[in-house]
Amino acid sequence: MQLWNLAEQSNNGRLRLFSDLGVTTIFMIKHIFSMLLRGLQGFINSVFKLVQLTLSCNNK
Repeated sequence: MQLWNLAEQSNNGRLRLFSDLGVTTIFMIKHIFSMLLRGLQGFINSVFKLVQLTLSCNNK
């Protein structure tokens, strides 16, 4: 859970919101369930809500 959000920022390119672990986890779930990214975002947020985690898959 602590590794979900990115703690350190790079000076190159766009600001990164999520860690490599978070991105890899999301794309593994996307591949397993053959989901589109928009549906996957809602699915992940629902799972977080069900297990009462204060994490978010939104890019805001």
